[in-house]
Amino acid sequence: MFNNYLKVAVRNLLKYKGYSIINIAGLAAGMTVCILILLWVQDEMNFDGFHKNADNIYQVCIKSEDFGEWRSYRSTQAPLADALMEEYPEIYNACTLYDGFAGNREGLVVKYEDKIYKEKIIFADQSLFDIFTFSFVAGDTKTIFDNPYSAVITEETSEKYFGGDNPLGKVLRVDNKFDLTVTGVIDNIPKNSHFKTAIISQFETNAEYIGEDGLESWGSYAYRTYIHLKDNADVNSLNDKMNGFLKRRDTSENIFLFLQAFSDIHLYGFNNDGAITYIYIFSTVAVMVLLIACINFMNLSTARSARRANEIGIRKVVGADKRLIGMQFLGESIFLSIVAVLVSLMLTELLLPVFNELSGKELSLNLMKNNLILFLSGLAIITGIFSGIYPAMHLSSFEPVRVLKSKAGTGSALFRKILVVMQFALSIFLIICTLLVSNQLNFMRNRQLGFDKSNIVCVPINRELREHFEAFRSGLLSNPNIETVSAASDKIAGGGRRIVDVYSWEGNTDSVKMAMHLAYVDYDFAEVYGIGMAAGRFFSRDFASDTNAVVLNEAAIREMGMDNPVAKKGPFDINIIGVMKDFNFASLKSKIEPLGFFLDPERHAVAAIKIKSVNTPATLEYIKETFSAYTSDFPFEYQFLDDVLDRQYRSEERLGTIFKYFSILAVFISCLGLLGLASYAAEMRTKEIGIRKVLGATIPGILRLLTGEFVALVIIANIIAWPIAYYAMNKWLQDFAYRVYIAWSIFVFSAVITLIIALMTISYQALRAARTDPVKTLKYE
Repeated sequence: MFNNYLKVAVRNLLKYKGYSIINIAGLAAGMTVCILILLWVQDEMNFDGFHKNADNIYQVCIKSEDFGEWRSYRSTQAPLADALMEEYPEIYNACTLYDGFAGNREGLVVKYEDKIYKEKIIFADQSLFDIFTFSFVAGDTKTIFDNPYSAVITEETSEKYFGGDNPLGKVLRVDNKFDLTVTGVIDNIPKNSHFKTAIISQFETNAEYIGEDGLESWGSYAYRTYIHLKDNADVNSLNDKMNGFLKRRDTSENIFLFLQAFSDIHLYGFNNDGAITYIYIFSTVAVMVLLIACINFMNLSTARSARRANEIGIRKVVGADKRLIGMQFLGESIFLSIVAVLVSLMLTELLLPVFNELSGKELSLNLMKNNLILFLSGLAIITGIFSGIYPAMHLSSFEPVRVLKSKAGTGSALFRKILVVMQFALSIFLIICTLLVSNQLNFMRNRQLGFDKSNIVCVPINRELREHFEAFRSGLLSNPNIETVSAASDKIAGGGRRIVDVYSWEGNTDSVKMAMHLAYVDYDFAEVYGIGMAAGRFFSRDFASDTNAVVLNEAAIREMGMDNPVAKKGPFDINIIGVMKDFNFASLKSKIEPLGFFLDPERHAVAAIKIKSVNTPATLEYIKETFSAYTSDFPFEYQFLDDVLDRQYRSEERLGTIFKYFSILAVFISCLGLLGLASYAAEMRTKEIGIRKVLGATIPGILRLLTGEFVALVIIANIIAWPIAYYAMNKWLQDFAYRVYIAWSIFVFSAVITLIIALMTISYQALRAARTDPVKTLKYE
């Protein structure tokens, strides 16, 4: 019987090639989206999954209440790990890690012979290798950190500096401050890991980098602390015990400790920056696209049910019952689904490089990895059952007497209409989401941020350049294509400004606390960025007292509730000499917060160079030559500020791009189904059309007859999709302090574009039917 069913399925597949292609193409497209998103989700869910003890590893975090709002941070103090180990027996092991919170974000300069690169360096203690799983390919794990100036490097780093030579014992010069001896080599760290590093050095070496004081201070929050709990430890109980831990260390801050599971760090980040939101979004999109493809199958199967009526009647007459016939058609659906899976695998392999570029991943289609083959098998069966269950029930319910008299129906027309509406409602939802995400991105790119971001080149500054910065600046300004040069502690859009709690300023009798960002700039900062003053003046070389003065932004003045602030005592009891107009120094996801500017050349880390928009390559080459004249063993790197700003919204850009392509795919699948239904509707009404033409019907009139019903369904789909899309996108936009208005024109455009696409899809079949010779149509059987 199985062989018979398989033969019938293959024969029907080959007999009705057009409908088979539509069904398989739609299912394959939907499955391709599912597979691509599954690979992405697996990569996100397995973040740091290569660590054997991941389930028992926690990061120690801090939380504090600022102005009635609880804020969480990952930065802790250096002595915390040892203190927690001593006090809480539930903790099996703990380690402290310094990953550049205070300046190592873009890496340190590492030199070996004539090879000079910037590398991310982690400073940690020996227990890092006991808690986390790093596979060593060279070196003794028990003695790698016996010397404070030891280094463990990745295989990729070893190849970069030493080629095929044995790296053990080789010496790397770091930041022209200290030497590190290579004592171990580990496998390359997977891309989906928190540890973005090339070199791991002994924690005590950190003292050479930031000083001894920070290693023993309970007031310096520049480190990360991880703990490995014992198997039977109660995390909730330990959290409660740790609640007052910092208070007992006599810290003046109202700060508390809490634990976050290591596996939750990437998925559930603080301040809505976790990956779980995008996992939900992309998974929902995958289900929606696959659902659209399944609806295609249901629609075409039920619409064409009359074609199988005689077969069903004969089978029932010779003894087949409803259950067996239902199983036959369900089996055919699963068979088609399996064929679609095979096609989708080829499509996935073809599209994976493009998807990797869009998502910023390095995914590969490995059927034996992470039970992917089980997922694909399940996908084929579930999709086959879901898309075939209704057609199977409908077809198996035919009565033999009626079908053998050619009175079999073609399924519920209402049900098919509902399915078409669902298809297009989902597609319209994706189109509206795509348009709104695109609008928000354009808004963020083009919004007036309060400063001029054009033609500003950002170049990192090291110690040598700081010492010779005035000569460097003068050398640059001798080039007519360079307008202004400034130095600051960060790029204007940098995320590394210090945030401090400020209590003291003139008039603050109630000891109100204000959280304020600190930026360390020079005299030309305001000129380079074109930022105006709301009151007073900016720093000037003409006033020696400015070295002990502060310039605040308008947000800080509002927060302090200060009138006429110029010449009054500001934060830290320093004279306020000016109030700078507010500008967006952070992402538009955040509102403008209090910001204070100070003169401190020792903290400068970035030079901002305003250039003219002529002969840019030659200007950049001149900057490089001047840079090299004042630095040794420091690689020249540059970034344009507008590129830096755009990168703040990289995740939103990826979301918008993926939405765009998936919405196009959803519309394509919907149109495939519409094409099949329109073709079948025209076929079923062949005689009717012939009679209408004989009686005087015109081609436009027949076109309206054949297209009107489908147009009405698309309009209904728009009406259903609009409020759902409005609610979803309004919720998404809440993450942005500055956002676009959801304009009605977007919904109108989505309606117009779907109507045009639907009309283009069905008009060909309708026009062909309308232009057919009535003599031929009236002979049609």
